[in-house]
Amino acid sequence: MVYYIGRSRKFRGFMPLYSEQPTDTDLGSAPKPNPTSPGAFSESFDIGYEVAADPLKSQHDALPPDTYDLYGDNQWPEEDVLPGFREVYLRYFAEAMTLSRALIRIFALALDLPEDFFDPMVKNPGATSRMLHYPPQPVAGEVKVGLGEHTDYECFTILSQDRVPALQVLNARQEWILAPPIPGTLVVNISDCLSIWTNKKFKSTIHRVTNLTGQERYTIPFFFGVDYDTTVAVLPSCITEDSPACKKPFKAGEWVRHQLTTAYVGYEPEPPTQGN
Repeated sequence: MVYYIGRSRKFRGFMPLYSEQPTDTDLGSAPKPNPTSPGAFSESFDIGYEVAADPLKSQHDALPPDTYDLYGDNQWPEEDVLPGFREVYLRYFAEAMTLSRALIRIFALALDLPEDFFDPMVKNPGATSRMLHYPPQPVAGEVKVGLGEHTDYECFTILSQDRVPALQVLNARQEWILAPPIPGTLVVNISDCLSIWTNKKFKSTIHRVTNLTGQERYTIPFFFGVDYDTTVAVLPSCITEDSPACKKPFKAGEWVRHQLTTAYVGYEPEPPTQGN
């Protein structure tokens, strides 16, 4: 496979069926993928942050030091293979970036923080856009999970989905609730870093996907996080005597890379050393 994700140390490119394992949803422990799971019954193509996709950057700007080996190096299909794809997708990515930077300001206000609190942390955000395909069940009566129970890793996810329902979220009563597509809307899920920042006041959305419709399902999640060298630490305003910090401070890039190497079958078990 020309664009196979295994050719990229930065988790960019195509993932065939059964390539991804859901990671543990407990933020206080290391990820624990299910060794008996065959992997996700879905296929996808990942495009990560690059300068050309950022509306706040110019062609003269460069990517920052890549301590965690996560920036750039997208495996774009050649123009003769998929004409116009790169140009169109960069425009979509840029629009998603603009929306995400606006949303993170709203989250800051909701936390009684200055509106621009997160602005210095999203100069070169850890952002990835994924094109996902969930095939219909291949054999009647045999349910293959499109993507198992998990949370996302960054600050939040903006999901654009087609009209085929398959997304389920876990509510406070531990019930799985279908989140059917609503025309003209986007789904926004809280992810791990924002949940940790708020000491779980904003809870990561536990969700899963199983396509039982007999139709092809297509979605585009946009995972938005802070700059990879940002230290994520529980906000003092979210800590009380009864609610101590849920996690020690950590680098956003360290967390994301650790989760990715666990989720993607065949990747190295440890992140790269600093400076690679």
